[in-house]
Amino acid sequence: MLYEINTRCWLRELSARLGTRIHLANVPEAEFARWQRLGFTHLWLMGVWHTGPRSRAVSRHSPEVRAAAAETLGDFREEDIAGSPYAVASYTVVRSLGGASALQAFRRKLARYGLKLVLDFVPNHTGLDHPWLREKPELFVSSAVEVGETFWHETDAGPRWLALGRDPYFPPWRDTAQLDYRNPATCTAMVQRSSPSRASATGCATTWRCWS
Repeated sequence: MLYEINTRCWLRELSARLGTRIHLANVPEAEFARWQRLGFTHLWLMGVWHTGPRSRAVSRHSPEVRAAAAETLGDFREEDIAGSPYAVASYTVVRSLGGASALQAFRRKLARYGLKLVLDFVPNHTGLDHPWLREKPELFVSSAVEVGETFWHETDAGPRWLALGRDPYFPPWRDTAQLDYRNPATCTAMVQRSSPSRASATGCATTWRCWS
């Protein structure tokens, strides 16, 4: 049984309830015991990876996001919008959650209660702050001229119009850029990024196994 948690919201609420700052390394034992008692076998920490300032600014200036935040939070402030957890700038643990060492400590506690950890891996797009946008623009769907659902970006190879991330059923996510798997180099780069020590065609599953 898999339990998904919005990590940033959960730790914020837990900190408010306990009256002290809670990060991944000092989550109370009672939380782990409760998940075990409820019969969960895997915990999915959604949103532990770094979201950069450019993607976060898109969220903070979105009328739809601001309206939803204002409706949800009576005392809404702009800094309450942390940005989408799926606009990944790098697969490094957000500092406010405690960083990589805190995640390791959290994983060890899960193991003591017989629980395993699942983390996100986003294969089809990156956040706007990902270094590949500047260093490896050829890995993204792009155009030499402006077309619909693209944005202008200065790269090491010169300016390009990069496609916004999307799927066939929703409008584009304006805080992301779409990777181009028509280019074999994109698949190679993604597999190497997700599991440099065990490159395989199953980058997503390999990432999860690293934390199981």
